[in-house]
Amino acid sequence: MNLSISEIAPKYDNVEWLDTDASEDEDFLPQFRHEQPILPSIKDSYYESSSGSSFESNSSLEQEFLDDILDRKRNRMNSLSWDINTREMFRRKLTISTETPADKVRKAIDKTIDHGIERVDISNVELTEIPDEIGELQYVTVVHNDIVKTASLQIFLYGNYLESINPCLFRLKNLTVLSLRNNRLISIPPDIALLENLVELSLGNNQLTTVPAELLRLKKLDILSLLPNPFLPLPEDNSHRKRIQQRRSSLTEIATRSLLTNTQSDIMIKENRCILPTEILHRFQSISRVNYCEQCKLLFHLPDLEEIIWQSVLKNHHIPVLYRFCSVRCCNTMKPSSTPIE
Repeated sequence: MNLSISEIAPKYDNVEWLDTDASEDEDFLPQFRHEQPILPSIKDSYYESSSGSSFESNSSLEQEFLDDILDRKRNRMNSLSWDINTREMFRRKLTISTETPADKVRKAIDKTIDHGIERVDISNVELTEIPDEIGELQYVTVVHNDIVKTASLQIFLYGNYLESINPCLFRLKNLTVLSLRNNRLISIPPDIALLENLVELSLGNNQLTTVPAELLRLKKLDILSLLPNPFLPLPEDNSHRKRIQQRRSSLTEIATRSLLTNTQSDIMIKENRCILPTEILHRFQSISRVNYCEQCKLLFHLPDLEEIIWQSVLKNHHIPVLYRFCSVRCCNTMKPSSTPIE
């Protein structure tokens, strides 16, 4: 008895599988699916393989139908596995993006302290200011050949939005490498001279117009990257010098300098604290040891004169260096030829 193909093979339609086994929170995430190719129906495969003279047996067609169902099920499982993995990756990206710049800095500092490593990577975290926590890195130690020693810190702060440098950074006497590239710095504080162990410094791609002369006091500095920056151009007269600010010392500044130069200043302040003006006491206590005249080395709170001298600094040519002097006489005494040039 001849049977038609419709009587042998059951009819079925293509069904779009619903993701019913996914958790509720995953249903809110984007669904990623591969479109699976539709397998040829039993009827089509029959007419392609049959010459039209005879029909296949019921058992053969049923087996082909079962294989078709199994293939679809396997494709469905593979698609589901791909969806779950993609959702997990998407969820991790969401978790990372919720961290604030302060959280990322805290994590980097904790990692450095806990594991005793020397490299601190705080780059490209959209940081607008350096937090005070950076000062904790001065206590980092490492173990080398069973000997505990102070770490030679390497701090990378490039690719942020920094406009100034937190003074806490200058407490890190063990800092050897500092990268501040690709920020928005408009000036470098004179206290950069406190980083006496600095070997490499990167300041390119900022908004610097000058660099402080105190930078030249870093005897161990070997690699200095300053370009590009919008530095002040060399004067047209090629004088290589330009006086930019001059002031007269106030009585408060003169009194502060007298205390700073007196070897018995600590005793004098202790004995006369009740009669000394508060402003003088504050100036004396907050003075930085890098604030001294480039010519006579006299300590001051504020300089009387500032002058820019264009010179070469560690393979960087025609760099405007800002010098600070205690008086006009010291400024005139310092000749261009005596300036520290590479």
